Amino acid sequence: MSADYVKKTTKEIKAMLVKEFGHKFSVTKGTGTASHWISVNWTDGPTSDQVHKFCLQFNDTGNDDVQTDLWCGCQYTSESRTISDRWSWALVSGLDLRTTEPNFAEQVNNYYELLCHRRNQSDNVELSWNETKSSFTISADVSLEHDYLDDVIESLKLQGFVAVPNGLKTALIVTDARERPSEAAMRKSAPKETKTHAGKLPEGCLISEYKDHPIITLPNGSRNGLTFGLKKAKTIVQYIKAIEAFIANCDR
Repeated sequence: MSADYVKKTTKEIKAMLVKEFGHKFSVTKGTGTASHWISVNWTDGPTSDQVHKFCLQFNDTGNDDVQTDLWCGCQYTSESRTISDRWSWALVSGLDLRTTEPNFAEQVNNYYELLCHRRNQSDNVELSWNETKSSFTISADVSLEHDYLDDVIESLKLQGFVAVPNGLKTALIVTDARERPSEAAMRKSAPKETKTHAGKLPEGCLISEYKDHPIITLPNGSRNGLTFGLKKAKTIVQYIKAIEAFIANCDR
């Protein structure tokens, strides 16, 4: 028997868990050949790692044979955390959900760390943010289709984010639409006359990066705006007079 092993009833373990984490737990004991196993279950709340470390004190591992995986002790715990439907497991699995809701960056970093753990280094999983931390891109050299991608997209959309994968599903581009001003708010706050100087952008425009390349997003009345890179921007500037003539002739 382990020197630091503490034998407790399910009722006592549950009370200690509630006191430690301030969260609701279900603690049950197995029957028959599994009578030395105690199952600890909870929804959201603390992380699996936090609860596992706390429950180690209830595990009798002193007589275990680690070479043959033989469990010879009198009591062990098995911890299982359930994530509620409002979250994606891939976005919050390593986050403590007891107090405040996880923010945009916390969920993104959690998913990125999960991908790095699941994927080989040669898959080149990368995470890049724009300057204002309001959008990010996760990309890899392989498809992320089987890495909870659809579940992640659905969860982000329910939270108010715009999540769009590329055609091969090797990249996911997500924007925090909640932080962007509405079209009505932009019209209300815009001055009657706007003078644009070099290096200064009109209200509603955003410069960011995609795969280390600069991109610009212009408000055009749609939710995502109009986004293009430096090469296309130079072409537009070069032929701006032709574009103005096109608008004048065709905009009836």
